[in-house]
Amino acid sequence: MSHSITFDDTTVSLNTGTIQTRKVKDPALVCKRLKLMGIESLKPFQARRMFDHGTCEEKDISLTYDETSVTIDTPIGDFTRIVKCPKFVWSRLQALGVEDFTTQKAKRIFDRGCSFYDTRDKISLVLREGQLVRHCLKKQDSTREAVYKGGVLLWNEIEFVTLNAFVTGHYKAVHPTCLTANAWARCETLVDGNWVNLRDHYFHG
Repeated sequence: MSHSITFDDTTVSLNTGTIQTRKVKDPALVCKRLKLMGIESLKPFQARRMFDHGTCEEKDISLTYDETSVTIDTPIGDFTRIVKCPKFVWSRLQALGVEDFTTQKAKRIFDRGCSFYDTRDKISLVLREGQLVRHCLKKQDSTREAVYKGGVLLWNEIEFVTLNAFVTGHYKAVHPTCLTANAWARCETLVDGNWVNLRDHYFHG
């Protein structure tokens, strides 16, 4: 079956009976490349898969913000989220390297990042009932393991309403000279029998 692929100044379109359109950085180049790969002679589902891959791998992604929102501009469209502190959320997304990811991954992390950095109740956003969390201090050979239950982290019958409070309590007990704690970067959670970094699991898992 023959399909047709066309382009204009900003987009590439594939017609396999239904039309798919994607915004890309260089439509003529992308169209030429897909034609050379034989997209027009593939079965419909194969053509659609090649089209998705060939257009979404374009790394033409940018982040902007204004007084009320953050926007990600991608080859498949622009997406905007209204947040409380746009500049802060934008800077955190920049630090995560969102603009360097492929389109699909960038969009996923953009959504998660906006939710994460725009809420004070991060713990309920990231953790699920019964989920285990631990904080390790290797030099002090000390580990504290808590369970998320009823909206709090429970360790040794002590309740912590934030992850930072849980980590700070650990530091005070065994490493009192440490005055700051990057709790989300330092804690781990149990996933399929393995301990993984909590922040990385939320953003990249």
